[in-house]
Amino acid sequence: RNKHRDDKIANDRSILNFIKVLKQILLSVIITYILGLVWYRISDKWQEDVFSDDKEADYWVVAFNLRRPKGEDHLDDGEEKPLTDSITKLVTSMYFMMTTLSTVGYGDLSPKSSLEKIVGSVIQIIGVTFFSILMNGFTEIC
Repeated sequence: RNKHRDDKIANDRSILNFIKVLKQILLSVIITYILGLVWYRISDKWQEDVFSDDKEADYWVVAFNLRRPKGEDHLDDGEEKPLTDSITKLVTSMYFMMTTLSTVGYGDLSPKSSLEKIVGSVIQIIGVTFFSILMNGFTEIC
């Protein structure tokens, strides 16, 4: 009878641990998603207002072919943007944010302009803190 009770407690604890891990993963995906969107917007629009002297070719979105430079907008004449184009932009931005937040930084994508380098450095500092808190959550599970 005690064996059955111990098995039930262990099973309940395993389920709770699985839910905690799932919450940690979901939190990571949400934060990466939000920062990826902010990063794309910084590189695409906002930095023109802050650093107008940077060349547009040095913008992250232009350097990695996620959009054309403004002078080449006429090349899109009436073309319908496919959904896969938007998904590619999202996945690329989230991938860059995940490698930046985790401070892995593979080097395949990197900030290009002055504002991007400043924001990227701040995100790396936030990433160290975020992943420390995240890993602490995993140690509570074990």
